[in-house]
Amino acid sequence: MKTHTDVQTPDPGHTLASARALFAQLPPPPALAGTWRAELIGPRWLLAAAAVGMPLSVLRGWCGKRFAADGRGENLVRRGGELRGIIPMREAHQVSRLDGRPVVAATYDRSTPLSLRYVEDEFRQLGPDTLLGMMTFRLPLLRRLGLPFLLHRVADEHAL
Repeated sequence: MKTHTDVQTPDPGHTLASARALFAQLPPPPALAGTWRAELIGPRWLLAAAAVGMPLSVLRGWCGKRFAADGRGENLVRRGGELRGIIPMREAHQVSRLDGRPVVAATYDRSTPLSLRYVEDEFRQLGPDTLLGMMTFRLPLLRRLGLPFLLHRVADEHAL
């Protein structure tokens, strides 16, 4: 099995199947504590859909995630030039919907807006300061669909 040092960062032209295969090779991170800059990746059709859909969603201006040492977290958005934390989440160590192996996930509770209530983000360690995330769905027909993105650790939130 490959370790995170043996793998390459996926490029935007890859397929969902190749992102999922890469995800399956990676170990879970020890924890999510810290501030993370988001990078959307995926097939071109997914990037195009995100370019249209994200500005219309509750996550418009999404630029990352922030987690405290106790596992509480929030999505970070940039709106009106300000960085804001929205939509609380919780770190959970669990098995992946995609392959049944361990992941660290960001889970949302029932107070989450309906558009994200059935979503969980699963993470595995791609590099020392980079996570490969897969947005997964708690819905029967979409359980095995994973939409890839990267999180890059930043020392300063103002770098987002």
